Amino acid sequence: MSTRTIESLSALAEATRDGPVVANIGELESRVLQNRHGIDTIESLEEFYRLYESPTHRFETDVVIRDQGPKPSFDRSLTLYNPPSIEHVEYTGTVYDRSLNELISEGSISWDDVESKTTCQSEVGDLIAEAASDVDVVALVIVDGLSYQDWTESGYEAEPIYVNCPTRTDCGYPNVVRGASNGKHLQYQLFTKGYKTRKAFTYWERKDNDLSDELHEGFSKNDVIGNIQDFGDSISYLQTHDWYRENTYLQFTLTGPERVAHRMKEDPVIQSEVDAVHQKLSDLRETISKETDSFRIFAVADHGILWRMDTNFETLENKWKQGIRRDYEDPPASVSISESVGETTSWGGQQYLRLYYPYVFNSLRSNEPGVHGGFSYQESIVPLIEYEGTK
Repeated sequence: MSTRTIESLSALAEATRDGPVVANIGELESRVLQNRHGIDTIESLEEFYRLYESPTHRFETDVVIRDQGPKPSFDRSLTLYNPPSIEHVEYTGTVYDRSLNELISEGSISWDDVESKTTCQSEVGDLIAEAASDVDVVALVIVDGLSYQDWTESGYEAEPIYVNCPTRTDCGYPNVVRGASNGKHLQYQLFTKGYKTRKAFTYWERKDNDLSDELHEGFSKNDVIGNIQDFGDSISYLQTHDWYRENTYLQFTLTGPERVAHRMKEDPVIQSEVDAVHQKLSDLRETISKETDSFRIFAVADHGILWRMDTNFETLENKWKQGIRRDYEDPPASVSISESVGETTSWGGQQYLRLYYPYVFNSLRSNEPGVHGGFSYQESIVPLIEYEGTK
């Protein structure tokens, strides 16, 4: 019997009306099923059968059983009892799509739920350090302004990551490499694991640049190649210099769709912007693979972009500080907004008043097709992209 495919949580909820189903859903999907559809999730078939056979348990709701753990076996040698058959379905949907804004707006889940059930940006450094033990080269690429939506809708795969800090460049970059505003820099973690050769490539000069200082803390002056004009310059450096040693850490900054978000009158072609990022990452993989087949490349964004092309922005009333759109850094104590419109976030010793989807403090300029700084699926969920060698 073929497995039925279900593409939405609504259809999955409907399927449970005929009896329990087993589906490969995540924790955030479980929360939506419970809050929106009144359906409970049981963690395994073994747990379901234990409850089903308990004389003291009564199922009060329809249930979905998460597809995990071994299939339970039953000894029927002394009984004619047959446990109930349960349909297994293949759930192909996700809550990490455009519907996330609606789910949060209607109260089915909250941003706190998203944070607790999703790998966070501040955890990426630890993930990289943990994965680094069995390869010769570890590379981190921080992409400026690339959303999970834009990456996946352009046809590429990635793991969704929640940006658990203000969705701004000056917060997202440090959040990746430090894990927090005062955390331990990734390069220190890797150094203690034996990655003593380091090289960083950045668009900024380190001198008199606080963000660059944070990104490259612990790197020697000679380890940082600054004022990179194009990512291709970083590739050229690797191709023309004797950089490879066992246990090497490489760190890159890469301009993503952010480059067309703030100074472009026409609506940008997002597919082209994303394809360009993909090509540059592919070039990096090919270049490293010519030196060794023992490597892992991790690419993650500082934040995503909320585009005017697919958002009906709602401008807040009153006169606001000129130039702010989705966030207000260190607002005066007299500034307040409705809790349905946004909330205050503390990060790095500063306060940020951040707006929910689809609000803005001030209307966008004619040459401003994209914004960030607030809470939305597009800004707050970014891709974690991985490439590895064949060793």
